[in-house]
Amino acid sequence: YTGGASSNSTNSFEYHTSRGSLLSPSIVAKEDILFSHSAFGHDGTDYREACQIVMTVEKDASATVGAGQIPGKIFLITTIDNGTTTKALSFDYLGRLGVGKEDPTGPAGTLDVDGPVQLKVYADNAARDAAISSPAAGMVVFNTTNTKFQGYTGSAWVDLN
Repeated sequence: YTGGASSNSTNSFEYHTSRGSLLSPSIVAKEDILFSHSAFGHDGTDYREACQIVMTVEKDASATVGAGQIPGKIFLITTIDNGTTTKALSFDYLGRLGVGKEDPTGPAGTLDVDGPVQLKVYADNAARDAAISSPAAGMVVFNTTNTKFQGYTGSAWVDLN
């Protein structure tokens, strides 16, 4: 933990990771976990993991670990009601978002950056309007009655297809 002494400083938590020791650190490698934070809840018998934040070194072939650069990746991982870890988000070193698509070539829990995005689905315009009383410009939903993607322009919902 680091804390600033002045009123305009930001407090932060820092996690320093190396492949070496504290006295003799060495360079990290692709896919190394730099930090992991897990949350557990008690299920009546034992504590079970519900979600994780995992920060790693990027594994992409075009990402290079070297002097002055550690390309990173962040995963947000949740657990569904059968105990399976799933439905995660990933943000890679290029700022790309991956949503819920397991990467078969990577370690367990890693995601491709081209995973599918699930929009909020509403049966009709009345259901959409009841759920979203103050829409913001740029919101996108899917209407199942007319099978249309709809976007909010800042003043009205419009069909996008």
